[in-house]
Amino acid sequence: MKQGKAKLLEPLHTLFGDVHRGFETDGFSMPWYVRWFHNPFGQGLEAAIWHDFALKTGRQHPHAEFLQLLLFYGVPRWKAYPMWFFVSLYSQCKRLFKAF
Repeated sequence: MKQGKAKLLEPLHTLFGDVHRGFETDGFSMPWYVRWFHNPFGQGLEAAIWHDFALKTGRQHPHAEFLQLLLFYGVPRWKAYPMWFFVSLYSQCKRLFKAF
């Protein structure tokens, strides 16, 4: 395990497909100053791993799948929706600034 990274020892099976053994993830990507809100390797980690995989493999709706999996794996709605919102916002900002 690298600093802040983990490698899957077994495949991860989700509602949307499988993530292969050996896939490397950082869990929930979040700045240190918001980690009080959610542990980067806490509840719903499967959703975060899938989201990393979905982004890396170019899936069509990675953020929507992330939200569905957060809820499926038991992350409370009051946490899941802000997490989804900020992931989506970050993606939009990244895309906007890439255009410059």
